[in-house]
Amino acid sequence: LDNCLALADLGASINLMPLSIWKQLRLPNLNETKMVLELVDRTISKPTGVAENVFIKVGKFYFPADLVILDFVADPRVPLILGRPFLSTAHALIDVYEGEITLRHDDQSLTLKCEGDILMLEALLNNDPEPLSKDYLPTLHRELKFIEPKTQSKEDEPPKVELKELPSHLEYAFLGNNREWPVIIAKDLNFKEKTDLINVLKTRKKAIAWKLTDIKGIDPEFCS
Repeated sequence: LDNCLALADLGASINLMPLSIWKQLRLPNLNETKMVLELVDRTISKPTGVAENVFIKVGKFYFPADLVILDFVADPRVPLILGRPFLSTAHALIDVYEGEITLRHDDQSLTLKCEGDILMLEALLNNDPEPLSKDYLPTLHRELKFIEPKTQSKEDEPPKVELKELPSHLEYAFLGNNREWPVIIAKDLNFKEKTDLINVLKTRKKAIAWKLTDIKGIDPEFCS
């Protein structure tokens, strides 16, 4: 394994390596562990073992680290997670303002720029895949296909309502096409008032009861 990106995570109390990477490196036998990990999705996972004193090269420095080996599908961009133990060993100094992380060994130091990762994060937050997209966001360039839903949910199906004769001061308005989703409104509203009212009602269709069974809190048993 010539080069490998890693995620420096202050929130992680361990250094984590996928089992697949460990097999590629052909490291010595793993030490057994009784450690149990609770993952982000609240699932419990037991590591395969711990690889002790593995030297990790960062720039010109080699830092020893104990790696917890876990069988999981890692992010191919950053398969290794280096937590607080590694950052402590490397005497890491993180400058958030300058976007830099400095690793120190004896009287020497190595400063790494985090600018690329910050730009990638900003691009994702702004929904703008242009900055560094070819290097950092290759998956965003894949063609996306829009697929129409095959079936309509019951909530989207217009109710079958019998239109009865109304008093002279009322009239029907329709929230859908083909005289679907009828509502009763005042007849003396002007065009703008009717349009505004219908637009509001369209956004609140779920709150309208076309049948007794649609009324929240009414037991369908009593509706016949």
